[in-house]
Amino acid sequence: MDFQQQWMDAAQTRLSFVLDGKLVFGQFEELQSLVFELKKNPPKHITFDLTDVDMIDSSGLGLLIIANELTGEQRNVTLVNPNAQVRHLFDICEIDKLMVIEG
Repeated sequence: MDFQQQWMDAAQTRLSFVLDGKLVFGQFEELQSLVFELKKNPPKHITFDLTDVDMIDSSGLGLLIIANELTGEQRNVTLVNPNAQVRHLFDICEIDKLMVIEG
């Protein structure tokens, strides 16, 4: 799992991640560490660009849910461009009730 991150504003309230690969157990330790580090000063909104994500398992889904909880009461996470397989997982788990899914 490769990723890039970028703050979208000077106040560091909006964070964007572009993910590449599989968001599965054992393959996203660096991303997981970064998400947990955000607990110290959490952003108000996080976007995950999933265009190049091939697969997400329950561990990866859990990381997205943790990131969602970090954004506070508004729970402001947007998931962008999931492929059909990932979108199917989101539909089964009703992730659209927790996060915005675009694309």
